[in-house]
Amino acid sequence: MIDPSLDSVITAEPAGGIARPPGLVQALQALERGVLSAAAIEQLYDDAVRETQLLHAGAPHEQVSKQHAQSSRMTQILERSLNEIYLFDQGSLRFAYANTGALANLGYDLPALMQITAIDLLPEYNRTSFDRLVEPLLDGSTELLIFETILRRNDESVYNVQVHLQRDKDQTEPLFMALVLDITERRRAERVIWRQANFDALTHLPNRSMLQDRLTQEMLRADRSGNKIALLFIDIDRFKEVNDALGHDIGDRLLVAAAQRIRECVRASDTVARMGGDEFVVLLAQLPDSMLASGLAQGMLDALRLPFDIDGQQVVVSGSIGVTLYPDDARDGDGLLKNADQAMYVSKARGRNQYSYFTRELEVSAQRRAALVGQLRTALKLGQLVLYFQPIIDMQTRRICKAEALIRWQHPELGLVSPAEFIPLAEDSGLINTIGDWVFAEAVRWAKRWREGWIPDFQISINKSPAQFTFNRTDAQNWARHLDHMDLPGSSVILEITEGMLVDPNSNVSETLLACRDAGIQVAIDDFGTGYSALSYLKRFDIDYLKIDRSFTRNLAAGGSDLALSEAIIAMAQALDLQVVAEGVETEAQFDLLSRAGCHFAQGYLLSHPVPPEEFE
Repeated sequence: MIDPSLDSVITAEPAGGIARPPGLVQALQALERGVLSAAAIEQLYDDAVRETQLLHAGAPHEQVSKQHAQSSRMTQILERSLNEIYLFDQGSLRFAYANTGALANLGYDLPALMQITAIDLLPEYNRTSFDRLVEPLLDGSTELLIFETILRRNDESVYNVQVHLQRDKDQTEPLFMALVLDITERRRAERVIWRQANFDALTHLPNRSMLQDRLTQEMLRADRSGNKIALLFIDIDRFKEVNDALGHDIGDRLLVAAAQRIRECVRASDTVARMGGDEFVVLLAQLPDSMLASGLAQGMLDALRLPFDIDGQQVVVSGSIGVTLYPDDARDGDGLLKNADQAMYVSKARGRNQYSYFTRELEVSAQRRAALVGQLRTALKLGQLVLYFQPIIDMQTRRICKAEALIRWQHPELGLVSPAEFIPLAEDSGLINTIGDWVFAEAVRWAKRWREGWIPDFQISINKSPAQFTFNRTDAQNWARHLDHMDLPGSSVILEITEGMLVDPNSNVSETLLACRDAGIQVAIDDFGTGYSALSYLKRFDIDYLKIDRSFTRNLAAGGSDLALSEAIIAMAQALDLQVVAEGVETEAQFDLLSRAGCHFAQGYLLSHPVPPEEFE
């Protein structure tokens, strides 16, 4: 644009009767808008020529002075323009003129600039390519050529410009006239916008859009080379629990640290992208052997399993990974992403911290899973969820003293749906909290009925999902209030949790366990012996029961290792003043071995399958 102070120069009428050439004001206003007008530049030459002609013709001094004043005004406008203006010879491309703004930006003085050519300032062009560029001007197919490039300064630095180029073919020696706009800031803003559109702001990884673009390119390369592509869909296990318990700031830092670990596991040619939330995708390109994906996937699992130190806070998570291959499993990006996502859910369903490959059978399973999630949302309202109860007996008296509440889904079309199938869906969809609250209330209702009409000290054992147990810091207080409302003591309920929750650094776990202890609610460690709990945690949280996992009781035999392990668990529990429940007891021989070892309670098909409450009575 032209300096605003020059408005008066542009609009002022020349004095002394020398008429301003027609169209000059419009030409100057066009120049002010940043569009080069040939008329504006040509007028400089016309004025200079006219001044010379007047001098040679012996014109009166007053007329020559007025013509000189008009030329000076035009020169002042160009010199004070905030844009760069150049004139250079059409044949040699040597500069004939550059305004002050151009010289200042380039770092040249005018004599030095006139010793070089336009090609010297245009590193993206040579004479041949420049001639091709300006051919439309030379053949008359256009009068104005606009293009973007870079200019090279005297110090060899470069900057982005937009060039408006015209040709003055009326001069004796034809000239190119260029108005050059510095677009460095615009390009910088464009780069910022482009990065925001293609990269994740938190982790600085490529986002879904960039991944899709790279995936498309890599599929084309794979088609040419015959190599394979592996797409890995990674979900951070139990990330929501970390967010809920430790806050979003810790959660965000965990995601950044996890992204860094994943990047360190792959090759420089691979792409790690964040899809959103706690989901990442890794694009492994140009794989001569698809088994390479297995090794890289295992490396990522190992890296994610190591504790994270976030501002002194130890955070332990893991990863579930789904793997799909191109072109084996799908021929397009959307299909590959869908396949990898389905395989990832298989890893979650199998217990997390593992990777699974996509198979065609997964498509059917995924469709069923999606349908079940939708139906599960209404199952509770429609009364399709029910509780079954499996008796737990005193091994000395063989009398029922407790029962474990087990949820079942009575689907109108599928019949009984296993909790092993729908509980993971409830956890992933966020329905587990609503379902867990219903299970607690329903189990307590039956506990009250059986304590009042059958066994006064009867206890109901209720499983608590880690997702629910860590979700809300007030859960234990809510449970205690509900028991009080039902006029039941805390000891009427046993909460079953997994070993891993004892050593979870999540402070909400500790607070909930301690609140349960204060409310008199008892706690059992389910599947004991399959995890990694420490004895100190058993005492710290006043654990009441250990449940020997069915994997030990299944193969019990005199002199066998499973019996030795079971006896060790029982002896340890007795030393810590804990009671032991043996799960999965199916034979009298198993019952006798456990009873002689000092086990307190038994549960299993030998005694009863899980049954509806009416049958339990």
